[in-house]
Amino acid sequence: MSLSLPPRAEELRGVLHERLRPLRAHHRLLLMHAAAIGRRFDVDVLAAVVGRTPAQIRTTLRRACSLQVLEVVDRKRGTFEFRHALTRDAIYDELVAAQLRPLHREIGAALERISNARRASLEELAYHWWAAGDRRRGCRYNEEAGDRASAVHAEADALKHYGRALDLLGRRSAARTRIEGKIGALRAREDAV
Repeated sequence: MSLSLPPRAEELRGVLHERLRPLRAHHRLLLMHAAAIGRRFDVDVLAAVVGRTPAQIRTTLRRACSLQVLEVVDRKRGTFEFRHALTRDAIYDELVAAQLRPLHREIGAALERISNARRASLEELAYHWWAAGDRRRGCRYNEEAGDRASAVHAEADALKHYGRALDLLGRRSAARTRIEGKIGALRAREDAV
């Protein structure tokens, strides 16, 4: 997860997440390690990094090829490449995000605990639960922050918060439909001005 990707890159990341959904978490982690090596990598190097044999990881790499995430560059040498540099960047960002998520989760929990003593900013809660990857809290706080921003005609902030909420939601959900409706209303309001 990148914390500040431009809208087109956010769209690409959403498509990539859908493409990687069939992979188990440990297979996605393997791809994150591959992305850390670079756009092009050798299976021997990746195997050494993750502490496995090349034979143990080839099935995952073949599956990533069938999902059009990777392609074989040199079958004999065992060289693979991410099909697109942006794909590699998005997967690499997930590795960074995976390391940061626990920290953001702790910050979000601390903000919730102290919110009675010190009124925690809704925007702070929205950001940290989104960065933590917490679907329930991240979506709730970002939708609320988007609603608050929309109410004071801060359209750019509202769109940012609604976009973060959508980032956490699956392709089909009532919450996604509701938030997409709010985004549509905001854009219509902007067009009317």
